[in-house]
Amino acid sequence: MTVLAKNLKRLYVCSVVLLALEAGAHAWQDVPAAATEGAPTPVAPAANPLSFKAQIAQILQTNCVACHGAKKAEGGYRIDTFAKLKVPGDSGIEPILATQVDKSEWIRRLITDDLSERMPEGGERLPEEQIELLKRWVQEGASYDGTSEEENIASIIPPLQYPAGPEHYALPIPVTAVVWNAAGDQVITGGYHELLIWNSSDGALIRTIPNMPQRIHALKWHAGGKQLVVAGGTPGKIGEVRFVDVETSQVVRVLPRSGDVILDVAFSPDATRLATAGADAMIRIFDVTSNEEMAPQLFSSHSDWVYSIGWSADGKRLVSASRDKTAKFFDMEKGELLQTYSGHGAAVRGVAFAPSGAEVYSVGADHKVHRWKSENAQKSGEFGTGGESMRLGVQAGLCWVAGANKQLRLYDMEKNAEIRSLAGHTDWVLAGDFHPPTQRLVGSSHNGEVIIWNKEDGKELLRWIAKK
Repeated sequence: MTVLAKNLKRLYVCSVVLLALEAGAHAWQDVPAAATEGAPTPVAPAANPLSFKAQIAQILQTNCVACHGAKKAEGGYRIDTFAKLKVPGDSGIEPILATQVDKSEWIRRLITDDLSERMPEGGERLPEEQIELLKRWVQEGASYDGTSEEENIASIIPPLQYPAGPEHYALPIPVTAVVWNAAGDQVITGGYHELLIWNSSDGALIRTIPNMPQRIHALKWHAGGKQLVVAGGTPGKIGEVRFVDVETSQVVRVLPRSGDVILDVAFSPDATRLATAGADAMIRIFDVTSNEEMAPQLFSSHSDWVYSIGWSADGKRLVSASRDKTAKFFDMEKGELLQTYSGHGAAVRGVAFAPSGAEVYSVGADHKVHRWKSENAQKSGEFGTGGESMRLGVQAGLCWVAGANKQLRLYDMEKNAEIRSLAGHTDWVLAGDFHPPTQRLVGSSHNGEVIIWNKEDGKELLRWIAKK
């Protein structure tokens, strides 16, 4: 594995954004416990009896699912749905006996002094208040108040109130998501549990929006540019999509969450459906009006993280890119997988339809932009990118690629030709966005740098570091 690949893995998997809360503190020191990924707290506890959704599910999701979920089931035991929670693992011992706390193997494993048996394995004993909640829930009958016992417990947890972002960033953080506002006078970047809004004329920080996921991987506009969709989460624990009213800084709604970070979102052309893609290898489709998930069983074809998704112009097709080295092409009317493109031979991190819908553009770790026909997944052309590609975007016939070669490269999708490379970043470019009315592009990088360029001549217009 190359040094670059190792660093990339660390970017998405490891804890790269642990920040000091006071200005001038030493870099990369741990954030106090109240601001760590386990800090989000559910809404106020329900009245007796205890609510599995509001008071129990979050404990399990935070502490147990990583080792006892669909992707990894230590001891043959799963805890990611209520139905699985009740099924014995390899030991054959009933995990939960309703109203019988002392006879429930589930509780015994949490409180035993035998470190070889105590859960979480290799970790600290759960806080006493959490153990008491679990005991009380079992004693009260271990009841379930969700819609279906087969639904993922991550999806039923009530919206979380996240801790405030740091008062000051001791060091810049990787900016993995950036977007223009409709007027083009502001640029919004993802921060640590917050959004940061910048003046695009001088790079000054205008304000922040709190109560956001720990890490933010995608930003997309909805409702005519009034609501911003924020996708991200806490690695290995929570994936979440929040609709934010930017004017009021309020979270309007939260989609049912997943068990790992959401890496991309995409609206159908008519804005009635929202597709999400994440590190749990799943693609989910939501009805934007009802928030309900649509046909989830049809989109689990990838075997690894799904980095990117995109709709065709008519809304009848969906394409996805994955770390499993494939891009996939779905019929959204029939709910079928139509084609798999395996031409990259490396992780695929970005994908989008050409305006005509006849071709798909995809990028990844093989240093190339691939063009392939959507009807048969046959390669029709390629461009070299000069380095690993981190993300691909398409707007108004323009394709841009953010890369580890510290550039944002531009391609004309109608002419199938490279326009130019936008240089100036001093670290990997992780994200970008294009503002058609003013013909400007913005890119953000691993070292927190944000740069604005003019599309027509590639001239750099402004740069700043996205830290406060």
